[in-house]
Amino acid sequence: MTRIVLSILLTLFTKWIIASPPNSILPPLPPVLKNVTVDNSASAVIVNWLPSPSPGVAGYVVYRFRNNEGYAIDTIRNPAATSFTDFESGALVFSEAYVVAAIDNEDNISPLSNSLSTIFLSATLDTCNNLIKFDWTGFNPQVSPVSEYEILGSDEGGDFVMVVSAGSQSLSSEWHDFKTGASYRFIVRARMDDNSSSESNMVFLDTDIPRPPDWIITAGIHPADHNRLNLSVIFDNQSEITIFRISRKELPDGEFLTAGIVNSGEGYFSFTDNSSDPAKRYLYIVDALNSCGNPALSSSPASNIVLEGSVSGYLINLKWNHFTGWDEEVTGYDIRYRKGSVYETIRSLPGIDTAYILDYSTIMYEVNEAETCFRIVPYGEFSGNPEYAVWSNDFCMATPSQLFIPNAFTPDGNGVNDTFGAVIPYTPQSFGFRISDRTGRLLFVSDRHEKWWDGTFRGEKLPPDVYLWHLIVRTPSGDTIEKRGTVLLFYNN
Repeated sequence: MTRIVLSILLTLFTKWIIASPPNSILPPLPPVLKNVTVDNSASAVIVNWLPSPSPGVAGYVVYRFRNNEGYAIDTIRNPAATSFTDFESGALVFSEAYVVAAIDNEDNISPLSNSLSTIFLSATLDTCNNLIKFDWTGFNPQVSPVSEYEILGSDEGGDFVMVVSAGSQSLSSEWHDFKTGASYRFIVRARMDDNSSSESNMVFLDTDIPRPPDWIITAGIHPADHNRLNLSVIFDNQSEITIFRISRKELPDGEFLTAGIVNSGEGYFSFTDNSSDPAKRYLYIVDALNSCGNPALSSSPASNIVLEGSVSGYLINLKWNHFTGWDEEVTGYDIRYRKGSVYETIRSLPGIDTAYILDYSTIMYEVNEAETCFRIVPYGEFSGNPEYAVWSNDFCMATPSQLFIPNAFTPDGNGVNDTFGAVIPYTPQSFGFRISDRTGRLLFVSDRHEKWWDGTFRGEKLPPDVYLWHLIVRTPSGDTIEKRGTVLLFYNN
């Protein structure tokens, strides 16, 4: 009896197979999963696919794909359907994968499509290095490859704007130009070659770290007491960072070394580099240090000015290096010389000049010290601001002590060699000059070196003859020079 029943069932099954159309036993071809993207406004994932090319498709089954297994979440009985919104996705907390299958009128299900996972973004605030680190899972669409990733940021609920871009193979990036004390939202957007895109989950991040200064300028560098360099540093006084490191590098080939640490919250500080030598050229950088001791912001390099000089006769050769440090270009350089306790400008040069030959005779009557000292002072937009005090080391030379007295003159009123006196290349501390005739009669007396004899006595011209002179000079260095001699007075007409 059992054999008869089995035989009947086999015969009926065979007839059903032969009578059925071919499509009823062949499952449809799978669709192609084109895109998945997180809709953060709806806390959902939108799944998009290309339809199955098979005829007789009645709809699609959407699956979450976990551990290489599909878990059906919905069946869409619409052959024209190409999208589905998953409102129960875990894509807000991890990367969620999806697959889709086609189903025909006989409920035959196609093989599963390619899988596609949502992009999952994480963002970490690195307070030590003053950056935000972004990491995300890759997006691998089958239809159109990724061309780039964009990290979009929104500050305090504002519009999203791109803050960082990364290549198609990148899965991490960093952002440094964020605001401190702000509340940010971030998403990653993958852009494909066909101009489509996929977005990640949204990340919320507060940048609660001490606000670094927006700017730091080494505004002044100049020699200070005890032959050391002094720096004047100004910075954004809204900074919540108050620790600054001054680093120095000796040019041309030195390495940056720490010169000192300063604590200041006033927007300004002065620093004396006790191990510096104003005759050497340095570069300085000032770093605002965060709580980990790392630079949150650094100044532009600033250099001191080193003046060098040499003397050839009455010509003084001066040369110096350009100053760097101000945000604005140096407009020009003043050459100044020491006159008592102040320095007076004797020449102003364009900012491109770094050398000058000075004729000492043009300033010699202004000099009244044993040494003649020069310095270079740059000027520009900030000139006159005491915080922007910059000058070079001094180049000093011994004030020439030699003097010259002619042996003849011709007071004939033609403007050439009409007077007689001592040529002195400085302003003496004291001066006495007396002229007499052969009989010893005193004809002329002067206590000022710039007052010369015109060859007269009591308003009358004296006859041609040899006259006697006596000179006593006290030099700026305190030495006394005493000389006697004769001078020939004659007329050319």
